[in-house]
Amino acid sequence: MRWAVTVLVVITLLVGCRKTEETATGQAAGTDSKGTSEKMTIQTEEGTVTVEQGGGRTTITGADGSTGTITASETEVPKGFPLALMPKSVIQQSTHISPADQPEAFHLETTVAASVADAAAFYEKELKSKGLTVQRVATQGEDRNEVILSGQSDETQGVAVIERNSEDKLTRVSLNWTRTK
Repeated sequence: MRWAVTVLVVITLLVGCRKTEETATGQAAGTDSKGTSEKMTIQTEEGTVTVEQGGGRTTITGADGSTGTITASETEVPKGFPLALMPKSVIQQSTHISPADQPEAFHLETTVAASVADAAAFYEKELKSKGLTVQRVATQGEDRNEVILSGQSDETQGVAVIERNSEDKLTRVSLNWTRTK
C-alpha cells in the first residue's frame, strides 16, 4: 500500500511541479528524439525513491528496492493486454501499470465505427472468453446510448464501457483489466 501512495505522490510531483515545453518535434524539453530518459530522486521517511522517465515509460524504484512501471501510449496496445480489440478500432490512449506489490492493471481508450450494440456484443463475448462472469447495464436516452460490462473471476476484473452521444460519429470504448492476484 505504501508503494501505491508513493506512486501517487510521485505522479503528483511530476504533473504538478514539473513544467514541460513542447518543441517543434513534439518532444518534451529535456529529452531528445531518441527518448533519453530523465531521472529524479525523492527522499522519503523510508529512504530514497527514484523516478526515471523516457520513451512513454515511467519506472519508480521504492526505498526497499521494489520497482513498478507505468507505460503510456496514444497509438499502441500495451504489451500483455489480454483482450482482443474490435476490428478497425483506433487507439486513443493506453496505460499499463505493473507495480511490484500491487495487481497489474491495463486501461485502453478506443473509438470504432460500430453501433454501441455491436461493440457491446463483441466485448461481452471477449470478456466471457477470458473466464469472467459478466454483468451488463445498458442505458439509452434521447442523446446518449451506453452499455457497461463488468466481468469478474477469482483472479481478474474486466470492465468495458461502450458509449456514443447523439452528436458523435464514432463509438467510444473504455477497457479496464486488473489482475487481482
